[in-house]
Amino acid sequence: MSDLGERLERAHLMPAGPAQVAAIEEAVREADAEGLTNLQYRGRLQATVAYHHSAESAKAFDTFSWCLAAYDRGDGDPEYDMNLCWQFKWMVSSLTKFPDVPLDRTYAVLDDMERLYRLAGQSMNPVHQHRELVAEHIGDVATADEQYQLWCAAPRGDVSDCVGCEPTSQLSYLAWRGRDEEAVVLALPVLSGELTCSEQPQDILTELLLPFLRTGRVQEAAQAHRRAYRAIQGNRAKLGTLAQHLEFCVASGNEDRGLELLERHLPWLDEPSTPSAEMRFSAAGAAVLRQAVDAGFAELALGRGDTEITAGALYDELTERALALAAQFDARNGTDEQGNQIRALLAAEQLVERVPLSGAVRQAAPSVVPAAPPTPDLPASAQELADLAERAGVLWNFVEAEAIWARFDEVCPEPSPALLGRRLNARAGMESRREPEAAERTWLASIEAFAAAGDEVGRQLAVGRLALLRCHLGQAEEGFAELTASVARIDELGDPKQRTRAHLRLLTGLQAIHRPDDFPAELAEIQRLAEAADDVPLAAQAAMDSAEVTGERASAERAVELFRSLGPSNVLCEALILAARLRASDGDLEGAYALLPDALTATEQAIRGRAWHLRGQLAMDLEREAEAYESLVGAVAALATADQPVPAAFARVDLASACLVTSRPDELADAAEDALPVLAEIGADGELARAKFLLARAYRDLGQPEQALELLDQVADFCATERNQGGLGQMREGAAEILDELDRDAEAAQRFADAAAAYGAADMVLEQLGCLRRTALSWLWAAEAERAVGALNGAEQLASVIPDTEPPAVWALAMLGYDAARILANTGSAPEALVRVTPAAERFRQLGKTIEAAVADVLRGRLLLDMGRHLEAQRVLTAALKTVPAEADGPRGELTELLSRVVVS
Repeated sequence: MSDLGERLERAHLMPAGPAQVAAIEEAVREADAEGLTNLQYRGRLQATVAYHHSAESAKAFDTFSWCLAAYDRGDGDPEYDMNLCWQFKWMVSSLTKFPDVPLDRTYAVLDDMERLYRLAGQSMNPVHQHRELVAEHIGDVATADEQYQLWCAAPRGDVSDCVGCEPTSQLSYLAWRGRDEEAVVLALPVLSGELTCSEQPQDILTELLLPFLRTGRVQEAAQAHRRAYRAIQGNRAKLGTLAQHLEFCVASGNEDRGLELLERHLPWLDEPSTPSAEMRFSAAGAAVLRQAVDAGFAELALGRGDTEITAGALYDELTERALALAAQFDARNGTDEQGNQIRALLAAEQLVERVPLSGAVRQAAPSVVPAAPPTPDLPASAQELADLAERAGVLWNFVEAEAIWARFDEVCPEPSPALLGRRLNARAGMESRREPEAAERTWLASIEAFAAAGDEVGRQLAVGRLALLRCHLGQAEEGFAELTASVARIDELGDPKQRTRAHLRLLTGLQAIHRPDDFPAELAEIQRLAEAADDVPLAAQAAMDSAEVTGERASAERAVELFRSLGPSNVLCEALILAARLRASDGDLEGAYALLPDALTATEQAIRGRAWHLRGQLAMDLEREAEAYESLVGAVAALATADQPVPAAFARVDLASACLVTSRPDELADAAEDALPVLAEIGADGELARAKFLLARAYRDLGQPEQALELLDQVADFCATERNQGGLGQMREGAAEILDELDRDAEAAQRFADAAAAYGAADMVLEQLGCLRRTALSWLWAAEAERAVGALNGAEQLASVIPDTEPPAVWALAMLGYDAARILANTGSAPEALVRVTPAAERFRQLGKTIEAAVADVLRGRLLLDMGRHLEAQRVLTAALKTVPAEADGPRGELTELLSRVVVS
């Protein structure tokens, strides 16, 4: 093969994108300059493929036309006839997407396609498929129906779409004709099979999004969206496909997700892959924005590269853009089909109740809604109702408390100032968890009511609660001063119970302003007051707060004991979580795990979520991976339902880790993808890096290597910033392994070398040795023999100072010896290769690795045979054959074959 031919071959192996396009275009220019007819033809066929997959479809018209003309002149290479036939399908599809291309030209290409297929003896199956596509595009229902029937009746041929892509196109037609149930029935058997095409299953899943929703298969729709979007999110050529995902967000009630995707991909509109994709993405984006505008968010600022634009302004812009393009298509087609479709898309409405997109939320949905607490027999007295509601609040039984206060409101619509103060105090406490500004106003009203009632202690308790709220809202200095003054006043006027409550609040304030030196004195005062108060709930709360501050396990378990004596409650569940955490920190993982089942009975979703999360973490530590997975699913679902995005994000990362060890790459990706934006927003860089690393593992397993590489590079940058050389080495090694799998050997060699350098800086000698060895191998596969030998020399120099006394070192040295022999054998140094492989085989045997030893002996025997040393080869091969396990068919077969070549005189 010529040098130019080899360059085209290497370009073929490159990932789709500008770099591949540039490499092929350069090769074509050189082929033209040198008059290399075969490479001119082959290069342009490759360019057509590259343009198709790199969002540069318009360029493909020229290269394809050149090749078709060459074919018609008899100058085409018959070796590539099938390639030319295949590319007709892309051309017909692409021509419909450019309104400046006359429709007659599309029909002419269809006629050429049929002519060439008949000459090549190909089935008319793809011809009917693409005649239907054009008819569908212009709204010619009769022709589309006819061609669909002919298409289904024609047998599949050598250039028919794959078993995933052809049903995708059929599904598109059925959905267009409103035959959703047929579309789903057609697709499901396809999805249950193995799809290996680069376009699948993401394309068929995307086409199924709306049929799934319209036929009530909402969980399947959510799963299809997550899986398909994941595969296309980095591919600019899929702008039109992304439009379908935006439309799904509108139809499924996920306008927040729609805005996220629109903002993320809006820059792609600067260089759209086709006018059709531009039109559809603009219309779908406008539909998402219309929901935001209708909900009152017209002034919401959205990122647009380095600038911002409001939702309302962007809606107007995208609507105008979509309608203008639709008008161009309709003028070209002589029909109003595209305009009607775009106007319908712009007016798209939500079809179903909001569909949860999180896999964990969907999976655990039946179990995340707590059972309604039993309705107690409520007293008729407003005073008794207030007492009962406040006791429920002390026990954190907030749902029960709200129900009792609701009854209070019915019984006592115009309470006295004293009761009004208590009612407003409780309402503010509820509001503080959701609407702090409203809580501040309500506490101010409560303070006024207590003052009107002449209840100074009640007023000061409300002042303290408001002051503590301000401490948490960034007004620490002002809030803590108010809190301190209120506690001092209650110390003057209050009884032991009131004083205990005040000092518990003061301890929380000290925590909020980070004054740990004051904790011991305050804890001692709380303990003294709680004993004088002789009140079980206060004593339990004092013990729990003490445990939180000091980390004393005994205090937490005392709190559990006291709260348990009061009956089931949410605060008991919180105490159990704390006690379990402290047991775990003492190393008692089993004891910690045993406490948590009772904590899962909490009726507060946030508490349940924390209990599930800790249970999942402990199960991972105890190597109970299946239990960990189930617990973490519950944690994510409960925390998400409780609108706790930050705790939910941390739980999602742990769920991703559990999915990794239980081989659930799709769910791993779901969990990590949902966690990333939250972790980035709060600046949790370490956890963000962990999530990206896990997501890279998922993408690798899901066949998305480019996205995995991008994430590993980001994590590597984080490790470098943190001076974590070991982590940097791990990321570089992981990237190198992906590049090796992609046969991008030179890039893999460089990444292995980078990994070796990082491991060396971290004094991780065996890891460094392994990466140096793999650097050498990758240079060998990249046909860089000199660099391979150089890297091998570096590895052997490092190996010379490593003692082979421990099994990991023995393994590393054995692998080095075997791979060194492979490299030297391939670079013409058979005697040196033999010197390396012999001790490698012995080291493998030392470790009990009989199969690896047999593989090394295969190489050893081959080298001896090639050197003419047949007698030695016979001894080595015969001995190896006796030790290799019977189930090791590969090595046994090679040993037997080599023995058959032995000639002993």
